[in-house]
Amino acid sequence: MDQVASGGTCIPENGERESMRAILTTVRTERLRIVLHGAVQGVGFRPTVYRLAEKLHVAGWVRHSDDGLEIEVEGSSEQVEDFLRNLKRKMPQNAVVTMEEVFRIAPAGGIWFEILPNDEVD
Repeated sequence: MDQVASGGTCIPENGERESMRAILTTVRTERLRIVLHGAVQGVGFRPTVYRLAEKLHVAGWVRHSDDGLEIEVEGSSEQVEDFLRNLKRKMPQNAVVTMEEVFRIAPAGGIWFEILPNDEVD
């Protein structure tokens, strides 16, 4: 049975505390770096990625580079997995992805999603 502290605050017992701690630790922030290779420029990929990120409320960025289309996305585990799953389903019609690289990286504490300028190496 829970104890009530002065002021009416409910103090959970040990078993309940452990359950609450398990729930809180399962909701953690993750960040993925995704690189898509192939025909990914000039097909509307960046705006598509931006709309998907806004819909799923994830942070990060998208840009074209010499490596292909680069995306970093940050959110809860569920949001990040939803983003990855939906990205494959909602690709622009004329896009042809020949290779996909996905890396789990350290969260950066992002709070919004943006389209960055192209990063082209001369």
